[in-house]
Amino acid sequence: MALVTGASRGIGRAIAVRLASEGADVAIVARPAGAAGAPELGTLDAAVEQIRGLGRRAHAIERDLARPAADPGALIDEVEQALGPVDILVNNAAGGGFQDFMDWTDERIAGVLELNFWLPW
Repeated sequence: MALVTGASRGIGRAIAVRLASEGADVAIVARPAGAAGAPELGTLDAAVEQIRGLGRRAHAIERDLARPAADPGALIDEVEQALGPVDILVNNAAGGGFQDFMDWTDERIAGVLELNFWLPW
């Protein structure tokens, strides 16, 4: 059983699909559709459909992991209740981006640290 964060599209989705093709059931996590932007690049629903098309169980969770209130413990509890104990964890969710130094807000810095440092920790 695998848990892949940032898995609605791109590298995260490719990893989740590969794990499913190798025989894993997969829980996938990504920001809510409106927050992620560019749904044409992929959605949680489409990723779940692709995983299930491989004959594996899939469970999708919409959660913005950059927010401290995301509660990783509750996330793991939900995943394990849906699919069983986590054997593989892929911390693919990441973010940040470039912007001028003076344009960074405390809230944005806190979100980047939460997503890229505290969550994987």
